[in-house]
Amino acid sequence: MLENLQGKKVWCNKIINDLQVNVSRRTLNNHLLKTDFKEKKCVQKIILSKKHKINRIEVISSWIHKCIQWEKTIFSDEKKFTLDGPDNW
Repeated sequence: MLENLQGKKVWCNKIINDLQVNVSRRTLNNHLLKTDFKEKKCVQKIILSKKHKINRIEVISSWIHKCIQWEKTIFSDEKKFTLDGPDNW
């Protein structure tokens, strides 16, 4: 099976599920690195369409005209904040 993957983009979780093996993703990744497979991190970015961008501008424009307490405002697309203790994030 692994020989058929040469030159293809594959995720460790997909291999584990397809082969139905009981190993961790990290263990499989280490094995693949020892057998000349290359690891590459996926680029994580927020993909916004033109419609999303226009909607954001409209929302922000409406906020500007309202009496909002900006010193108590947090903008975030990436993080989750909890005030009741750690949640292993």
